[in-house]
Amino acid sequence: MMLALALLGCGREPSLGGEPEASTISAYHGLEAGASWIYRDDQEEAEPDESTLLRAQLDGDTLALRRGVRWADASAVGSLSWDASDGLTLVGWQLPSGDSGSGSVRITDEYIDSGEGCALSVPEDGHETYHGRFEDVLVFDCDGDLPGRFVFALGIGLVWLEAPDDTLDLVAPW
Repeated sequence: MMLALALLGCGREPSLGGEPEASTISAYHGLEAGASWIYRDDQEEAEPDESTLLRAQLDGDTLALRRGVRWADASAVGSLSWDASDGLTLVGWQLPSGDSGSGSVRITDEYIDSGEGCALSVPEDGHETYHGRFEDVLVFDCDGDLPGRFVFALGIGLVWLEAPDDTLDLVAPW
């Protein structure tokens, strides 16, 4: 379920733990024109082989996922389609495992305890990815159309997605 959307690393320093710096998902989702990320989905700790990495690039409302060394030469392996007009909703997905679907995985725009099918938490110790530790994160544990865990870092975007058959782990925000 966790669709890899670790967006835009614009050099902003994450805040240190506790309450989130911003109170809406719009400060965390990173869905801005030209945003891109690199993920891994092998769940290994060793240095990844460049050819196995997932390149992610935002095109409109869709985060395209390609596997390979360079975006231009990489093979399409999936996508995540988002609607950010009112908070954030995952409306379609095709994951590297082949899991695909459409529906409504709603990540609420308000900082409250739950969205439609998603429970929000703000861990005081942040979240660790292959890229590093992010202190200011929002974690959404979702059930329903695409069950899993989505972790968004302030000013970066999706840094972790864990679905039943897929895990996206941020290697680098571009």
